Amino acid sequence: MIRELALKNFRGVGEGRLELFPMTVLLGANNSGKTTVLEALYLLYPPSPIYQSTYKGALPGMPSTTILTVAEAIHAYHATLDSRGYRFLIHGYNGEAVIACRSDGALKALVFKAMDDYIEVLRPEEESIGPSLDLETLMSEMETRPAHVICDLGSSGGVDRRDTRAARCLFMKPHIAEMAMNYLRERWGLIRGRGLTGKVAAELSRLVNEDYDDLTLEPHVGGGLSLNLILRKTKAGIRLGDMGDGIRMLVLAMLLKELIEPELILWDDVEAFMSPSSLIYLSQWLAELLEQGAQVVVATHSREAAKLLAGAAEEAGQEAKIVLLALREGVLKHRVLTLDEVEALEKAGVDVRMAEGFLL
Repeated sequence: MIRELALKNFRGVGEGRLELFPMTVLLGANNSGKTTVLEALYLLYPPSPIYQSTYKGALPGMPSTTILTVAEAIHAYHATLDSRGYRFLIHGYNGEAVIACRSDGALKALVFKAMDDYIEVLRPEEESIGPSLDLETLMSEMETRPAHVICDLGSSGGVDRRDTRAARCLFMKPHIAEMAMNYLRERWGLIRGRGLTGKVAAELSRLVNEDYDDLTLEPHVGGGLSLNLILRKTKAGIRLGDMGDGIRMLVLAMLLKELIEPELILWDDVEAFMSPSSLIYLSQWLAELLEQGAQVVVATHSREAAKLLAGAAEEAGQEAKIVLLALREGVLKHRVLTLDEVEALEKAGVDVRMAEGFLL
């Protein structure tokens, strides 16, 4: 369980620190640091950012058949025209950045150092991290204490080394769902062999007013492969893409969850594309994952979504907090709120997302 996250010169955050809980709902307006927090956790959770992600796609100079590393998946999301390199991970695109997290009895950190046309990703020795998340001390000690060079993230958009192991972290982002679909196609033989398609189809039947008994990957009218839901009674197939983006995100998440058995679930813009019924279902599904021992961190702009997600977790007997975020001149500010506190503030006419006085 990750309890605390600290950032220094990472992405748009000059400095920041926040607490984390079994269910953490990050709430804030645009450009409040929510995505940056999720990406820092995604990079930190596996032993290194060159572990495989659950995305398959293309970056400049790379074939489209590549399963992306965790670092490359973040790069793909932020790709702008044909820009290359990983300096976007460093605040101001130059110098050094550090991210660190504290879990139950352990500390983990990564340091990103800008070189000529690439960046080095360093993992400090455990003894150099010290007893607290003191990032200033960590960065100064990097000069004199040993660190492992995990990888060099080059200007070509690729990494010098890769690890064939998969990170046990599920990171869902609406705008790169197609790359998750491509990853599932790559792993379809394993998915079928483990009997996961029928399980997910049955699970989805709880949400929609239909009875499905399978998911198939097969040729469709006009050529090419299609992911289809199969109706139990008629055996007719319905393309997943014809059922709405919210349903597609849920099916992708369910399949990936069954495939990689994640210990940490990260979900950005969790309310995007979700109908009210889909969001209610998602909140209950995430609560079930909490009961199974996973940690969940989600980001949302919506107060209603935040209350729904936290409420479902609490009803399942799990600890849940809403963490209000704001980014002011590079400083990440936060305030931990309970569901009752958010509701009390709303009754008083306070929009917590805009309440600067509530932030630390």
